[in-house]
Amino acid sequence: MPETAGTLRGNAELKALAYSQAGLAIASDGGLEVPALGQAWDPVLTRRSGQARLRELSRGLVDSRLIWREAVAIAENGRLLGSWEEAGTTGVLARQPWPAPRVFWVWDIFFFPELGKTWAQLSPEERQQVDLTWTRLRATIVATFRVSFT
Repeated sequence: MPETAGTLRGNAELKALAYSQAGLAIASDGGLEVPALGQAWDPVLTRRSGQARLRELSRGLVDSRLIWREAVAIAENGRLLGSWEEAGTTGVLARQPWPAPRVFWVWDIFFFPELGKTWAQLSPEERQQVDLTWTRLRATIVATFRVSFT
């Protein structure tokens, strides 16, 4: 499915709506923010520009902080039920040279100094510890759909 919206949330909504024609659908879209790069790096387009472009842009970068942003949308039968966007997972760019992209190129370059590991090297328990973006999204979505019957 083409990601043609100008925002992560918009892309998640487009995907959820498209896939919801047959029933309930949940879709997401995420992006890597590199604050020091400003407008030169667009988190919405990271999949299209990827690791090679970031390698170019980050040469000589002093501030290598990273933030993961994720959007989730839920739709049913062509009707959007809700969408949310959160950020919070933070780290820094791993030192280069970076390995060739494998499953998902961000996993090998998103480094957590407090653990001394990249995302790809983290255990499931460590991932839960540092993954604030999905923790926040989960809490928001659960709170949105929690219904009181009292």
